[in-house]
Formats: sequence, C-alpha cells, structure tokens
Amino acid sequence: MVDFTITEEARLRIEQILRSKSIKDEISRDKSLFVRLEVLGGGCSGLKYNFDITDKKERDDYSFEAEGTNLLIDSDSLTFLDGAALDYKKELIGAAFEVKNPNSVSSCGCGLSFSI
Repeated sequence: MVDFTITEEARLRIEQILRSKSIKDEISRDKSLFVRLEVLGGGCSGLKYNFDITDKKERDDYSFEAEGTNLLIDSDSLTFLDGAALDYKKELIGAAFEVKNPNSVSSCGCGLSFSI
C-alpha cells in the first residue's frame, strides 16, 4: 500500500473549494466532487503536479480520505507519490497547495515541477 498524507490545512482547503464549486455550479447534493492530483510530464523539471476538480472516479483511481474529504490519485501518478504529503500554505505572497515529495531529487522555484 502506498503511503500518502493530507494535512489538516490541505483538507480544510479542499473542503472549502469543493463546497464553493458545488454552490457556484449548483451541483446536486447527491453528486460527489473530488479533487484529483496527477503527475504529468512537463514543467521546468520534467514532471509536474496537476490539480483538478472532478465528479468521476476512474477505475484506476485511489482515494485518500481525511475526515470525509477525498483526494483522487491515479495509479500511474501514485508511483511518484509514495511517502508524499499534500499541504496547503498560506503566506504573505500567496497561498497554494504544496506536495512534499521525498521521491523528488530536484524541483523548480514554484514547487509545481520536479524530477525523480
């Protein structure tokens, strides 16, 4: 089993984003929304993190739950994320999700691109 952690700050932000999206788009309460984290080719360092909101759970998705908040990661992306943690940082210069990935050997300045 792959180890992946969602911090309380990230969980709260995901919850806030999904609640806002449901209200804005008038999505039915019986329809579940998820945040999807993917690792894609590209970026300054060769691989990049991509976040998206979806209502579809694919067959190869793994669901990581933190107090009722679900984050989806596909099996291909998960190979790059073993032992990683998703955090949310709020600083004077801005706020963003941050993936703390022990598998990354280098990353770009923005933190969204990395190499293994």
